[in-house]
Amino acid sequence: MKKFPEHIFVNMNYRLASETNYALPNQLYDIREVSQLLTKKLGYSPKLILLGNSAGGIYQCCMLIIPIL
Repeated sequence: MKKFPEHIFVNMNYRLASETNYALPNQLYDIREVSQLLTKKLGYSPKLILLGNSAGGIYQCCMLIIPIL
């Protein structure tokens, strides 16, 4: 983190799917809420870089094509 002192790094979790609680769009809403928290609480309006692997990677791709942010 010493190399990026003006950046904020966030490691977040999202709601898991179940038989009664579907994956999409809930996980995308969780990503949006984290972004809004950074803006409102920290006064930080980020240009986002979204990374993820496995299911997290799929949700990051969905954020590119589903405009909910």
